[in-house]
Amino acid sequence: MLAGLGLTDVEIANVLDLSERTINYYKQKSPEFLQALTKGKNKADARVIQSLYQLAISGNVTACIFWLKNRRKKDWRDKVDIEHSDELSNRVAQMSDEERKQRIEELKKKLLDDNQ
Repeated sequence: MLAGLGLTDVEIANVLDLSERTINYYKQKSPEFLQALTKGKNKADARVIQSLYQLAISGNVTACIFWLKNRRKKDWRDKVDIEHSDELSNRVAQMSDEERKQRIEELKKKLLDDNQ
């Protein structure tokens, strides 16, 4: 029941006047205890997920961003990985200024086409 209310293991231990170590011990020794904690935590998580979803569909921008960054990580992450190789650097270094400008324009066009 306490896990279903959203309490952490430490908070549950405090309410029951136990140590977190005792909670961890019972999680290892009693599959029923672990299952009850897991079931309660899942129930609490489901309520939060539903609330977040409701906020997101009602237009709450923060909830939308949070939802998308977690559900659509590939498309909505802040970090972009860029691969760099010496081969590419050498090729670019050997280009004339005109070839570089032309290549940049080609890449811009490709980027715009990919985003449409």
